[in-house]
Amino acid sequence: MQSNNKENLQALSGLTVLDLSRFAPGPFCTGILGDMGADIIKIEEAGRPTGRRADDGKGKGMPEVKEFAPPDSPFDPSNRNKRSIGINLKSDAGREIFHRLAKMADIVVEGFRPGVTDRLGIGYEKLKEINKRIIYCAITGYGQDGPYRFLPGHDVNYISQAGYLSILKEPRLPGNLIGDIAGGGMQAVIGILAAVIARDKTGEGQFVDISITDGVIAQLGPYFAAYSMNKKMPDEADMVSTGTVPFYNLYKTKDCKMLSLGCSEPWFYVNLCKALGCEDMISHQGVVEKYGEVTEVFTQRFLEKTRDEWFEILIKSDIAVSRVMDFDELADDPQIRHRDMIVDLEHPILGKVKQAGIPVKLSATPGSIRKFAPKRGEDAVKILEETGYSKEEIERLEKDDVIYTGGL
Repeated sequence: MQSNNKENLQALSGLTVLDLSRFAPGPFCTGILGDMGADIIKIEEAGRPTGRRADDGKGKGMPEVKEFAPPDSPFDPSNRNKRSIGINLKSDAGREIFHRLAKMADIVVEGFRPGVTDRLGIGYEKLKEINKRIIYCAITGYGQDGPYRFLPGHDVNYISQAGYLSILKEPRLPGNLIGDIAGGGMQAVIGILAAVIARDKTGEGQFVDISITDGVIAQLGPYFAAYSMNKKMPDEADMVSTGTVPFYNLYKTKDCKMLSLGCSEPWFYVNLCKALGCEDMISHQGVVEKYGEVTEVFTQRFLEKTRDEWFEILIKSDIAVSRVMDFDELADDPQIRHRDMIVDLEHPILGKVKQAGIPVKLSATPGSIRKFAPKRGEDAVKILEETGYSKEEIERLEKDDVIYTGGL
């Protein structure tokens, strides 16, 4: 595991986070907090789903999702640096455990629809009675109020509702990055850290309301500003950042790989044309009618050499160019390797395990990877002991199915 070099001092050491979240936005958020030193306690289910979810699913589990690693996988970066306890929050004893944890915690993160935690007796209003310093972050698709607040959804719904897909010539789903990660998880990190700073001033916590849809609209701010100013969407040729122009686009190379160009500035474009031996295209950058011709010339030129050959040529001429990389190339890329963004971790069973590294580089209190993602409930006994429960109480709670300790 990685360690920092300041006697393990980390920026968020001393903060305890109760993580009730399940899907991408919440775990991504708490994963960042954990990398920065916070103690993340995952509150997981003590048993199989019950109630409506079980009835509607007719006993079936979630369909296998091969796109992502399981949340308890040693390869999953979002759930590293976390501890896990299974609690039946529908039981009185389970709620008591959570309340005792909340009394000592700093932050709660959850991703349920509005009102769910209130019905369970673990919502913000209840928790702030127990701990006035608690910071409670709820990440939902549409926020805590408004006519859509109770609607179910996923990333595809939120980026659609927010208008993101309308900026693309041909709408295509960009994974769950724009909504879940950038619109939800990252906004939650910002909101939580702002609330931590505010608490130092006021002495009290607060409710952090994160709407993924709101987060996507905020990202679209520059686009919406142009729309608002001109009372219409920009013409297709003016949507440079979406690949509608020859100098800001993707090109296939001789080896069927690809390069990306970001030569919007005239000097980058001039350098590009010279490096490609296409000086006659220099005067065409601002001529929309010539874009088709320029695109064709560039397309044919890039097919003459491999991706890496072109990359080595172009980076010598101050040109905004990058290789379109596959995942199996990332670990060997000199820049990514230098920045420790693909790291090798030693797993006791699997040996070397690769994970995405820590993107925020703090000079004095750097983050670290201290623990692989936990199995459900594996830290329950230790957590309960820290909360004041005796060995006999813990055994009784497990026998009564109030907690899950990973022992089954």
